[in-house]
Amino acid sequence: MVKILVTGANGFVGSRVAALLEKRGYFVLKSTTDIRNKKAMSELFFKTDIVVHAAGQVKTTSVEEDYYSTNILGTINIAELCMENNTKLIHIGSIETKGAYGVSKRVSEMLVSNYFVPKGLQAIVLRMCVIMEADTDDRKRYNISWCQVDDLAEDIERIVRTHPFNTFELRDYKEIKKP
Repeated sequence: MVKILVTGANGFVGSRVAALLEKRGYFVLKSTTDIRNKKAMSELFFKTDIVVHAAGQVKTTSVEEDYYSTNILGTINIAELCMENNTKLIHIGSIETKGAYGVSKRVSEMLVSNYFVPKGLQAIVLRMCVIMEADTDDRKRYNISWCQVDDLAEDIERIVRTHPFNTFELRDYKEIKKP
C-alpha cells in the first residue's frame, strides 16, 4: 500500500487531498506539524512513498518574514527530507509572483526544480491558480483563472496513481478541466 504524507493537512487544499486519498484506499499520514521544524517533520517520513506538500503561509499575515520562513525554509526542509528518505514530492506552488507571498512561493518552486531535482529529488511542481469551492460566487465576480479544490484533489490522486516520477514535471494550472 502506498503511504502518502500530506503536509498542511488541516488547510483548505491539504484537507481535501488527504480525505480523497483516504477514500481511495491510500495510507495517508496527515501532518499539521510546523514545516520549519525539520527534526519534528523527520519523524513523519519513515517509509513514506510520496509527500504532497500543501503546507505553507497563505495570504493571511502582514509579517513578510512569515512567508519566507514558512514557504522557503519549510520547503527546503521537506525537499531535504524527501531526498534523505528516497521519497517522491508533489509540491504545490502558485502562479502568484507579486509581494512577499508570491516571491516566497516562486523561490520555493525554483529551489525544488533547480536545486533539488538536479541532486536527485523525484518531484512534480503544481503551479496553481486561485483555488476555490465549486459553489462560490467569487469566480463570477472576478476575472481570474481558478480551479475547483476537489478537481485539484482528483488530479493529485491521478498523479499519485499514474506518474512514474522518473523525470521532473512542472504543471502550470490556469484551470483544471475534468478529463
